[in-house]
Amino acid sequence: MTPAVALLLTACYTLLLGLAGPHLLSRLHRAATRAPGVGLHAVTALATSWGAAVVSAGLLLLVQVTGGVGLAALIELCVATVCAVFGSPAEPNLPALIALAVPAAALGRLGWYALTRGYRGWRWSARHRAMLGTVGRRRRLQGTRVWLLPTDQTSAYCVGGPGARVVLTQGALDTLDADELAAVIAHERAHLRGRHHLLLGWLRTLDAAFPGVPLLRRAAPLAAELAEWAADDQAARGRDRRVVARAIAAMAPAPGTAALAAGGGVVVERVRRLLRPARGGSTRPRALIAAVTAIALTTAAGVLLAPISATTFGLSCGLF
Repeated sequence: MTPAVALLLTACYTLLLGLAGPHLLSRLHRAATRAPGVGLHAVTALATSWGAAVVSAGLLLLVQVTGGVGLAALIELCVATVCAVFGSPAEPNLPALIALAVPAAALGRLGWYALTRGYRGWRWSARHRAMLGTVGRRRRLQGTRVWLLPTDQTSAYCVGGPGARVVLTQGALDTLDADELAAVIAHERAHLRGRHHLLLGWLRTLDAAFPGVPLLRRAAPLAAELAEWAADDQAARGRDRRVVARAIAAMAPAPGTAALAAGGGVVVERVRRLLRPARGGSTRPRALIAAVTAIALTTAAGVLLAPISATTFGLSCGLF
């Protein structure tokens, strides 16, 4: 495949997915009622595929500007470009330099937001763990170690990262009965096992790095809702779904201090799902989710390999 064709296909894919993505996400939202955990990964795969396409389009533009002769590996491509730009001090390759700025800007912006948001998240988690060590008490409830905060606020949430913790308030402990408390703890443990904080953090980083993209703007809040649905379903395994619904309703009046809180999300919709779960039958929703995930991941790999396949081996600075 020539660099020009690969660039055209990648640019069309990026534009189409970025603009039509919300419609696809709406279809996923309906299908994910039966499989929210799988739906969450499908949303993440779609957003990641778009990000990979943006970077690939920039690299393909670089290959096209340098005459379609790049490298069979990303590192060699960058080295050859530097040679093209600076190999002849009297006549710098300005088109190549401009083309190099496109993938560099995309990667640089994404890396900057990933580092800054990751650092803020790490600092918040560290400070929160320090606060728990100062004012909280460690308890074993329902077979799980939790941190108990001495406040009347009704709240439960989890703190991800190293030393992940499930946090409960005294108000929640006083409000919930034994079965409801077990459901709330199971909900928070499901968030930690599913690494939901990492998935949501990645989607929010993409949205912050590339603002205004319809796909990314819709993906982050949808993923947050699916994460709550998935944790609700995990909490309902082996217990009465009505108990989980009561626990969610009891935690709703006071919002948690963290994103992944037992009372977070659209509480009415969460309770409705638990009380009137989707019946088994057609496999079309699960098939749709599986197909979207497979296509998104395959396309992400393909667009990242496109700059390599569009180039040739064995270039040196002297060829420019």
